[in-house]
Amino acid sequence: MRTLFGRRTGNRSGTPAPGMGTIVLAVVPIVAAAILLGWGIVREAVLPPIFKGSRIPTANPDASFEARAVLGLLYEIGGRYTLSGQHNYLEAPGKHTARVRDLTGRVPAVIGFELGAIMDYDKEDAHRYRIRVVEEAIRADRAGSLVVITYHAAFPGECECWEAVHTGVISGETFAEIVTEGTRLHEEWLADIDEAAHYLKILRDARVPVLWRPYHEMNGGWFWWGKKSRFADLWNIMFDRYTRHHGLDNLLWVWNPNAPNAYADPYDRYYPGHDKVDILAADIYDNDYKQSHHDQLVKLGGGKPVAIGENGELPNPGLLQTSQPGWTWFMTWGKMLRENNRDNTIRAVYAHPYVLTRDEIDPRPFPEPAEPEEPAEPGPVEPEEPGGPEEPGEPP
Repeated sequence: MRTLFGRRTGNRSGTPAPGMGTIVLAVVPIVAAAILLGWGIVREAVLPPIFKGSRIPTANPDASFEARAVLGLLYEIGGRYTLSGQHNYLEAPGKHTARVRDLTGRVPAVIGFELGAIMDYDKEDAHRYRIRVVEEAIRADRAGSLVVITYHAAFPGECECWEAVHTGVISGETFAEIVTEGTRLHEEWLADIDEAAHYLKILRDARVPVLWRPYHEMNGGWFWWGKKSRFADLWNIMFDRYTRHHGLDNLLWVWNPNAPNAYADPYDRYYPGHDKVDILAADIYDNDYKQSHHDQLVKLGGGKPVAIGENGELPNPGLLQTSQPGWTWFMTWGKMLRENNRDNTIRAVYAHPYVLTRDEIDPRPFPEPAEPEEPAEPGPVEPEEPGGPEEPGEPP
């Protein structure tokens, strides 16, 4: 049995801070919690709703204990804290997390990974990189961070390259073939998502809960799945195949549009519905932290947790705390950590009492599973680090 235990012990200067708390997630046959008040150390203890009769609803009714525990944490911190997060590219799944650590002395509470192979690798090299992602995700989970996985999916049957992901808008007829059973494109699409499921199964068997973030920014026109009236069909078919056919009960489903702007439609046009979504997120670039981006997503979610799925510029923790308290995490996109933010800004955000880091949620790991296979080196030439997608808001 896994215990997810987190603590909040005061501000970073060592002086007790009002509102600091300890978040305790634990399961026992009969749930009992003792609220311990320490002199300036523990201000309050919180028992999340999951442990009050396991009442937290999950999109997948068979979601694992570990997944439910993570969702319970997100429900509990909403309006009280936000979790720090950092994305890493497929080829270097720990690189930017390490940059945060080296700069701030802290590790993000949320670590993002990529399953999409967008650099035109052959199957063997793509597999080796994905295995490295799986290994790093297991390490991150065991060390206490939450795991987010993004999936830049290539157009069905095409090369795993950026051109097959960043296609611009495709025709409605072509998209209809993808979501229609019996067509060639549908079968090729199923083969692609089944391949991605293989790596998620390794994480399932290792009891790693995953905040699964496929087909993001669907309200923009830069990816092949973007601006499609039948987007909900794509989402729902994947959901059913992953939960029923593959038994991926370790996934929490993160539906993640772009913040609406001149190039991205309003959120609600592509929402698949409450029954197949656990968390709603929005990607925010160019420091576009409009109040409406937060408020509209909170309203659409109807009480579900919301998050900043990607950001270039780090959010202002004071703004989040006072005006946009719904955001349960933010995740800075790859190399934009240093390209879009000054070092002193990064340090200040990670030191802010409203922003939680790994050491402040500190899960207690359960017994180690068998180690995944050891990958061979992909080749003598180290690929250049990809730059991530073009900043949302740019026309295709």
